[in-house]
Amino acid sequence: MSLSMPRSLRRGAVAVSLSLAAAMFVPMAARAEATKILFVGNSYTFVNDLPSVYRATASALPFAPLRVESVAIGGHTLAQHAMDAATDGTALADFLRTGTPDVTAWDVVILQDQSEIPGFPDGTPELAASLDGVSALGALAHARGASVVLYLTWGREHGDDHASGDGARAGQGYQRLMSRWRRVAALEQAM
Repeated sequence: MSLSMPRSLRRGAVAVSLSLAAAMFVPMAARAEATKILFVGNSYTFVNDLPSVYRATASALPFAPLRVESVAIGGHTLAQHAMDAATDGTALADFLRTGTPDVTAWDVVILQDQSEIPGFPDGTPELAASLDGVSALGALAHARGASVVLYLTWGREHGDDHASGDGARAGQGYQRLMSRWRRVAALEQAM
């Protein structure tokens, strides 16, 4: 199975990634205290150790120190992470709700959902749960003074056989996924 993305979307993803990096790095340059970043995701976050890559990239630049933490569980959706955040005793509850002020202080919380759910058709239970998860996690992050970043992954080239309807099919699925994350990002900005 190929996990490649059409060339036009790869260029767009690179541009979005560079814009995101610039938006996150620029405010860090003027800070004296550590910038605190929490990654919340699944295997797309931990397989290539994205938090460490981010830390290494940022530490190579002339910025203040970083505190980078991660809660990444294979296959987890943002709906599942939201349930974890609401459950006392979990790492995510500690980071976003119940920990000491030092533990719960974040500048940026990066949310990464299961790769194709944001591209599912409207009305699917998985999509509704995902949007609720983004809303719940975003509210917890904002309550701690953090900005929320939605980390977009890519859909599979030939779609997802488990998706309801046509939402995760090649081409249309990618476009729907990008459109959905833009709408969620706009809603997140309004919170």
